[in-house]
Amino acid sequence: MIIILRIDLVIVLIVFVLAFAKAEYFKNSLKKNDLYKIKVILK
Repeated sequence: MIIILRIDLVIVLIVFVLAFAKAEYFKNSLKKNDLYKIKVILK
């Protein structure tokens, strides 16, 4: 049981890290898109 729980925790950690990395990537891309939109609006 302990070994299975540890494997589950590792999987959860990996999924969490991947989700966090994706969130950071999307935040960065959204910032770029927002800057582009602001430039378009200012024109």
